[in-house]
Order: sequence, then C-alpha cells, then structure tokens
Amino acid sequence: MLASAIVILAAASGPGSPRGAGSSDPYRGLLPWTGDIHVHTGLALYQVLDPNEPHSIGTVDEILDAAESRGLDFVAITDHTNNLDDPRGVSWREGHGVVFTLPDGTKTASEWEYSQSAIARRNRPGRFVTILGLEYTRGTTETASPGHQLGLFPKDTLPRYCSNFSTNVGDCPTIRDFYGFVREQNGIAVMAHPCVSWGASDWSEMDDTVNSMELVAAKCEFGKDGYNEVLGRGLQIGARGSSDSHHFEVGNNDKTICFAPKLTREAILKAMRANLCYWVNQYPVTLTFSINGAPMGAEVIDGGEGLVVTAGAETAWQTELDHIELIHDGKVALRVDCEDNEYAHCALKTTILSDTSGYYYVALSNESGARVAISSPIWVRPRR
Repeated sequence: MLASAIVILAAASGPGSPRGAGSSDPYRGLLPWTGDIHVHTGLALYQVLDPNEPHSIGTVDEILDAAESRGLDFVAITDHTNNLDDPRGVSWREGHGVVFTLPDGTKTASEWEYSQSAIARRNRPGRFVTILGLEYTRGTTETASPGHQLGLFPKDTLPRYCSNFSTNVGDCPTIRDFYGFVREQNGIAVMAHPCVSWGASDWSEMDDTVNSMELVAAKCEFGKDGYNEVLGRGLQIGARGSSDSHHFEVGNNDKTICFAPKLTREAILKAMRANLCYWVNQYPVTLTFSINGAPMGAEVIDGGEGLVVTAGAETAWQTELDHIELIHDGKVALRVDCEDNEYAHCALKTTILSDTSGYYYVALSNESGARVAISSPIWVRPRR
C-alpha cells in the first residue's frame, strides 16, 4: 500500500513562506494572482423573458467595477452563447433605447460588440486583467443539459461567438465545433460546473482543448463526474474555481489562483495552460505543491529513486487552516495537521519510496473539514 511507503520528513512549518528556500523551488519568481473565470452580465434577452427576475443583471463595466473593488487580479466575462445578441434582445434594446456607446462614440445594440470593446478598454496589465470568454451552452441555460463549456481567449476580439442556437448565430451546432473554434483562436476550454445535478457535463466528447474543470465549492472533488472520477479515467485536468456570477456575485466565492511572474493576460493564460492554477473557496490562500522539484500541472517520471513531495499553504485572511492532505489516485495518502499557532501556515514534506505511479494533488481544509483550497494535480509515470 502507498501509505506504508511514506516517510514523513517534516510535518509543519513556522511562519516562514511555504515556498521554501533553495534553487530547486519551482515557484521561485512566481506570484499568486487571484481571479474569477466564469462571470455573466445582464443580456437583454433576460429582460424580455422575465423583467421582474432576470436571469442575470449588470453591464460588463458594472461587473468589472465590482470585481476590481473586491480585489480580484483578473476576471473573465463568459456570457452564454445561446443568449448573446438574441434578436429579441436586440429589438428590446433598440425599442427601449438601452444601447451601448463604443469608444469612438458610435451607438450599438450589440452586446457582443460592447463586451469586446469593454474587455479591451478595461484591461490594464500589472493592475487588473480582463479576459474575453464565452460559455458554450447546449440544451437550455437553466438545465445545462448536456453540459456547458467555457472558452477563454487571448485577444480582445473574436470573429464570432460560436453559438449552436439558430435564433442568434447557429454557426457551432456541436461541441466539436466549439472546441475547434477555441483551438483556432488559441484559447483554453474549461468544463463548467461539470458534476452538478441540474446539468452534469458530457465528457464523452472531451478533447485536449479542455484542460481543467470547475470544482463548485469543492462539491466536484468526489462523486459522479467529479475531479477524482475524471482524473481516474486518465484525463489530465486541473482545478479551477469560479463564482458563475449572475447577480454581482463576482469574486465572492470559488476563485482561481494562478502562479505567474507578472499580471498580464498572456501570463495568466500561460499559467492556465500549464495548470499552474488551483481552486480556493473564499479567501485567498497561497498553496504550493511539488514532486521532485516539479510544480502542480507537471508530469514527473519516476526512474526508481522514489518521490519527494512538498506542499505548503499560508493566508493572511481570517480563515483557519486545520490540515493538509495528499491525495493519490482518489485516496488520502497522508494527512498533516497545521500546527502554527495562528492556523495561517502549514506544510507537508514526504518521501514516497514505491508504488508511485498515478495522479497526486493536495487539499487544504479548515477545522470543520470544509475544503479551503485544492491544487491542480501532478502526474507521475514510470520510466519505460
């Protein structure tokens, strides 16, 4: 058994940085940036369908104002592709005079034109990064059946928004079309709320454009279509958090933290591609995890010498860190209590001598047992 092959070298750390010292630290020179990768705005269609209780509210600028005021470093606007620029919504905007003013002074009833314009205008590298995104929506917005997927893109503009609904565009009838579009635009795809009962994701058409999934308040860590089930199928999927905000919840819960050398859209998306990102529930926590000097998101070859696993966490926020667990192939391989007096720091360091193959990640919990942070995995392969 794996547990019998683990030797605990250190169990807890003092108030020093969990990144450790030494030139082998894979997080050296990187900073943790906090963001929300799944955020909606108030499309006009929602006013048409239910003006008293619209599905989403707020303009792109208003949502970005809220995100920035809550201290987020980056945010992605990901409106539903089946609802963007719906003809009924466009007609409503024109009829009610609720149109947008673009930077050149022209007026438009197109939500897509305005969204791209706002993303470009509000992106301020080094201060606040905005990302243009989409949520590809099959079935209905309310049920999600058979699942939703996010596309996150490196540019300010896209040639289209790739919807399967004939009422607006109808140019991406299948998820394969959407994945192809994401690849063409050099984007990244994320499985949105994949394990929720009201509309679980369909993984059968998954391709390597998707490299991560939302953990939904850690509910998607275990269970049907959850993190461990998907990883157990051999898919290389990282951990992400998002508010899926519809009514200004942006940044309130379920955030993504990415390690990058600087705060730019390019650097954040590069970290996402490498799965140098992880999920946090509410408060920012700096969580590091490495195996044989390789960071989360990496693939490690065990040549027979075993594995050195290190992990650390710290937070300046009012949340107690109670224990940290090392998960190997869906099972707890090691649990270490956080012994710092302020419960703001904890660390784990172990050596695994045998039975090393599989996926590993670390999960941090508070005193009640609720997850505080979950890392993206590291995959260990045997030398052939």
